[in-house]
Amino acid sequence: MPENIAPRPQKVIRNRAYKYNVLAQPYLKWAGGKRQLLPAIKEFVPKFTRYYEPFIGAGAVLFSLQPKKSVINDTNVELINCYQVIRDNPDELLDLCQQH
Repeated sequence: MPENIAPRPQKVIRNRAYKYNVLAQPYLKWAGGKRQLLPAIKEFVPKFTRYYEPFIGAGAVLFSLQPKKSVINDTNVELINCYQVIRDNPDELLDLCQQH
């Protein structure tokens, strides 16, 4: 892609979790992940009604905060696709994982 053309914005995923779930954790490790920094990061998170994550990566902060409403995004199309499959087709994903 030429440098002067901005990439198209990616589709956002809306999280509809309503109570804290100890099983909700990042499903992968990510370069630049924030898992070890969570205690320090959480000290600076203000109260909010909706959580916006522009670069989700593995989602350590999102999964730790588990907000009632959130919007996630990332420039990595395949990463967003993974989150969409997990959200929209978890049973099919588990069936495929068991086959391999």
